[in-house]
Amino acid sequence: MTSVIAASMGAFAFMVYEWITSKKPTLLGFCTGVLGGLVAITPSADAVSPLGAMAMGIFGAIVAAWGISLKRRHGLDDSLDVFAVHGMAGIAGAIYEMFLGNPAAPAGFAGVFRGGELSLLWREPAAIIVTLVFAFGVSWLILEMMSQFMELRISDEDEVASIDLAEHHESAYDTRTANA
Repeated sequence: MTSVIAASMGAFAFMVYEWITSKKPTLLGFCTGVLGGLVAITPSADAVSPLGAMAMGIFGAIVAAWGISLKRRHGLDDSLDVFAVHGMAGIAGAIYEMFLGNPAAPAGFAGVFRGGELSLLWREPAAIIVTLVFAFGVSWLILEMMSQFMELRISDEDEVASIDLAEHHESAYDTRTANA
């Protein structure tokens, strides 16, 4: 139940964010919000109450939106906003659980604000950092090995023309405009 609540609130929060920033909520933003809420609740779906899941979905979507805006502002290459959504919302969910885990929830995990151990204040950030270093290191190693056998990026011309045409020799979308 907490996963559904977090996903719903993530979708709602991302649509509100888009409405505030661009006056146009989008289907992509809706889906990104759902993902942000689901990613944020994943570390603690059984450690928060339904009210906590609502807050976590909103928090996950807002952090994902912030990650996407940072990526765009700094011109980072993050295909499909993978780190901006999964990485940032996952970190947000782990931090949320560290502070607000509910001992009345099925897992019985108490966050720091609800009487949990103060050691969580160093253990949880340490676990996040170890996970980030491991994921980056393994990804780098795999990509380094792959680069010995193939190009990892397509050319700028192929990217502009369409990766569908360049790599698959077909078009996924009809981009011609219809005459009225």
